[in-house]
This record gives sequence, structure tokens and C-alpha cells, in this order.
Amino acid sequence: MVPLHLLRDWTGMENDLSYVRLQTNGEDETFFQSLQTDFYQSNAYIQPVVADDRESNDIAGLYTFFYLVAGLAIFISGFIVFNMIYTSVLEREKEFAIMKSLGMKQYDVSKLIFIEMLLLASLGTAIGVPLGVGLGDVFMQTLLGVFEFDMVYTLNWQTPIIVATGIGLLFPIVFALFPIYRAGKTSILLTLKRGSGSNSFSSMYKIRAIIGTVLLGFIFIDHTISYLFLLVSVVLLFPFLLLGVSYLAKPLLQVLFSSAGLLAVKNVGQQLNRNANTSSIIAVGISVILLLGTAIEAAPQQYEQEIRKTFGGDVRVTSETPWTSEDIETMMSYDWVKEVAPLTIATPITWETSSGKSRQFSVLSVNEEGPSLFEDPSNPKLYEEIAGHQTVVLGERAFAEWDGEVGQSLSINTPNGLQEFKVIDVVQTSHASGYVAFMSEDVLKDLFGWENSFDLLLTVNGNISESVFRNELWSGFGGHLSKVETVEDEIESTTSALTGMNQLILVMLLIVIGLASVGTANTLIMNTLERTVEIGVMRALGYTKQQVKTVVLIEGLLIGIAGVLGGIVTAAMLIYVTSQSNQMQGFMDFHMPILYMIAAIIASMFLSLIAAWIASISASKADVLSSLKEE
Repeated sequence: MVPLHLLRDWTGMENDLSYVRLQTNGEDETFFQSLQTDFYQSNAYIQPVVADDRESNDIAGLYTFFYLVAGLAIFISGFIVFNMIYTSVLEREKEFAIMKSLGMKQYDVSKLIFIEMLLLASLGTAIGVPLGVGLGDVFMQTLLGVFEFDMVYTLNWQTPIIVATGIGLLFPIVFALFPIYRAGKTSILLTLKRGSGSNSFSSMYKIRAIIGTVLLGFIFIDHTISYLFLLVSVVLLFPFLLLGVSYLAKPLLQVLFSSAGLLAVKNVGQQLNRNANTSSIIAVGISVILLLGTAIEAAPQQYEQEIRKTFGGDVRVTSETPWTSEDIETMMSYDWVKEVAPLTIATPITWETSSGKSRQFSVLSVNEEGPSLFEDPSNPKLYEEIAGHQTVVLGERAFAEWDGEVGQSLSINTPNGLQEFKVIDVVQTSHASGYVAFMSEDVLKDLFGWENSFDLLLTVNGNISESVFRNELWSGFGGHLSKVETVEDEIESTTSALTGMNQLILVMLLIVIGLASVGTANTLIMNTLERTVEIGVMRALGYTKQQVKTVVLIEGLLIGIAGVLGGIVTAAMLIYVTSQSNQMQGFMDFHMPILYMIAAIIASMFLSLIAAWIASISASKADVLSSLKEE
């Protein structure tokens, strides 16, 4: 901001106005429409002021990332709930059979488990929602720090609290529906005859193997549903992976830990279903994070390719005043300049979505002989359809915001009032991250009155030094030159935020694995409580507390190793599906993100051992006499 007289001196416009804002009362459209009518076919451009920052703020991908991580966290939490409740139901089958023999019906037993689950969900929600409110502000500050933003913000808690409360109460119930049904269907005669449920290798595992193998075949089908089926198949097949890891590790564990190692392998097999489900939770979390990591690593290369194809040249030069033909001739006289192309941009232009909401973007003029500003290999006659017609081509983000269909009309404010432009295509472009429109140069001049170009696109010869042509441009046009931007500058600016995304991925990796480790600790503690008598016998036969701890630690280690191996293998399959998908249009090649793999291995093993250590403390504290007295 400068004093008016100084601005007049700079621009040479003593008595001119270029921009006027009018504050109106209310949201009445009558005044706006009357102004458009009064200034129809004049050089005054009447349009509403619209607060739309989508041209410079593309955070849809960031939202998608957070939603994906939140969904993954909910899935892992729900799987922990399912594993815990289902195991509890199997262990209480005898109790349910006795209750039903005393007169309770199937509905009553299911209702009992439902109420228990509802109480647990309510307790978890009561703790989790306030904790989330407290952590939200910390997370926001961390996020702004990662992207080096300094801004004042106000957190909107109302909607997140309602959504989180609903999820906290509903999702545990949804994941527990099958165990609730299973409890009600408990057979009195069969249960009392055989006692507690058994997790032995039975026909259930054969069914899991068949279904899991069939679903695994979806890896060769190019559809979004393939990702879901692939993850489900991994969960179903995980008992076999856990058995394989235990079998291969058995000789080494025997050498290192003697009978403790053998006992740990035996215990993993005894509670195979529960342990495999827990390990698969770790695998699913790791695989999804590794897929995201691969996408983040591939994104800079894809952005660079798109920018180079649609930037329109090597250098973009912006002036405070319109470029003249003399300026262009002067530039062409430079040895290092190969081509000069005017870039006409009308901004900001207001328009309406299909639902009637006001938005604003820039409109760029294009012609077949001009620079390439977008990419659409599917329509080679696109420029012919644009030339001289009241049509418009939209970038992908603008098209998504418009929410219409190709062939329909888009309403845009022009100096001649609100005009309808037929949308003939949607294209990929690096300009304004795709939140932009393209139209014929003639139409832009006639309907918008935009006859001047404040930007030039230069194509340079050879490998001239950047400092050389920058100095020459500022020396020759410094009086009105405002910015010199190379294609490399645009690439660096666009991809710099991905460094922050790398940090976020690593943080989310720790969160997801930490959440999965909670399930590991829960499983090992449940295993320990079930083996109270067994632990008492071990202690009576001479096992020390440290040896009991070692057994539990090895169990946790085997679960963690299987989870890491399964996660890496699953990630490889997910990345393969993505790299081969036509829907992704070659977004990334098949490769494994080494940094994230190392981080996943270290974090998984470390947190799994911590979870096992917590459970081992409980096991080592078991009293020999009390343990032997239990049934």
C-alpha cells in the first residue's frame, strides 16, 4: 500500500480509475443486474466479488490424505474390536449355553453382548472426543509448521465432534455385529458337550484359504474394488503366513532360547486365529502407508512432466503494463530467444457452478498456433472446436467444481452480462493447478474486452545461463517488468510442498503402527490370561519369571515379523495394481519406497516388542499357587 500520489507517479494515470468496489445492503441481485444492464457493451466489467481461493489453494489432495488415514485408523480400531469381542464370545460359549438352558432366548443373549459393546463404545467415545479436541489444535500448529505457513486460524469443532461421536458409537457396534449374532446362535447341546470353543486348524481355515485365494485373483482386474478385495484376501490368508513365519523361525528360536522359543511357537499356533488377525492389522496399516509413500515419491516426477508439457515455453515474463509489439520485437532480437508468444489472461472472472454457486477463476486464450497450455491427446480437433465459437475448455479441478457434463453450458460473467459457454472438454493443465478455463482468443477479446497481454511466454535457445537472461530482461524492461518465472521455478514451487507430505506420511505411519500395536498388546494380554494355569505349571516346573517374559516377548516378535512381512508383500501387490491401472494413467511406476519400508520395519518391531513387554509383565506376575487353583 502506497499513497495515491505515488501510485499515480508510478503508473502515469493521473485521473483514471481501474477498479471500484461497491458495498451493498443484503444479497439482493437486483442492483447487480441493473448495473450489468446499464453498462452493457461498455468497457466496464461488472461482476460480484467472490471469495474463492481455489486458484492458489489446492488442498483437496491433502483432505483426501487425511480422510484415508482416518478411515484406516477406524478400520484398524474396528478390527481390534472385532477380534476382542469375537474371541470373548468364543470363550464364553459355555456361559451362553447355560444362560439359554435356563430360559434366555437367542435375542436375549445377543442383546446382552450388544449392551456390553454399547457401554464400551460410549466409554471410548467419552474419552476419545475430548482428547481429539485437545490434540486438534496441536495438530493444526504442526501442520502449518510442516508447510511453513504463518496464519491465524479458528478451529471449527461442532461438525467434527458430531461426526466423531457418531463414529465412536456406531462403528464398534457395526464391527461387533457378527460376534453378537454368533453369541445368540450358541448351541446348548454342542457347547456343553465339547466345552469351550477351540481355535484348532479346522475346516474354517480351509474355507478362509479358498475365499482368500479367489479374492487374491482380483489383483489382475483393473477396478477400484480390487484394492478392497486384496486387503480382505490378505486378512483371510494371514494365518498361513503366521504359521510359515513361526515354522521358519522355530530352529533359530530353539538355538537362541531353548524350550522358551519352542513354547512361544506352540502358543502362536494355539491362538492362531486371534494372533493372525492381530498381525494382519499391522500388515494392512503398513501396506496402505507404503502405497501412499510410493504415490508421494512418484508425484514430483508426474508434476514435472505435466508442467513442462503445459507451461507453454521456458520462461514466463509478466509486466505491469501491456506488452507492445515493439517490446516483442526487442525480445526477439536477443540471441537466446527462440520464440515469443503473448499469453492473454482474463482474471478474476466470476462464474456459476451447476448448482448456482458463485466462483471465480482465470480464463486463458488459446489457438492452434500458440503455445501448448493444456494436454488432451484424446481430441486432436479440439482447437478447431474452440476457434471462433462461444465455447470453453475447463481444467480438471474447475470441471469438478462446476459439477456439470461435457456438452452442457457454463454461466460466466462478461462485460455483456451473464453469458452461456458450451463446455466442450476437460483437460489436464498445470496452470492454477487445473482451476482454470480456456477459450478462443477472438471470443476473449470480443466478449470480455481483453485485448492486451500482460504475460509473454519465451522459448530460449541452447543452454544459456538463467542469470544471464534474467539480468538482460530486467535491464531492458525493468521499468514495467514485475516477474520472471522459469519452468524450473514452477516445478520447484509445485513440488516443494511434497517434502512436508513426506514428513506427514512418516508421522501417520507411526500413528497407524502404534494403533495396531495396541491390538497386539491386547491380544497378548488375552492370551496370557487364558494360559494362567499353564503359566502356573511352567513356574512350578522351574521356569523363572524372565523365561515367562521371554515366551511372551517371542510371541509378540513373531506377530510383529509376520505383520511387517505381510505388510511389505501386500504393499507390493497394491503398488503393482496401481502401476498397471489404466485409471491411474501411468501415475507411478512399480517400485518400493525404501525410506518408508525401513521406517515401517523399525517402528513395527519396536512397538510390537513394547506391546509384548507390557503383556509379559502381566504374565510374569502370575502367582504359582493361585494359577494352579484356577479351572
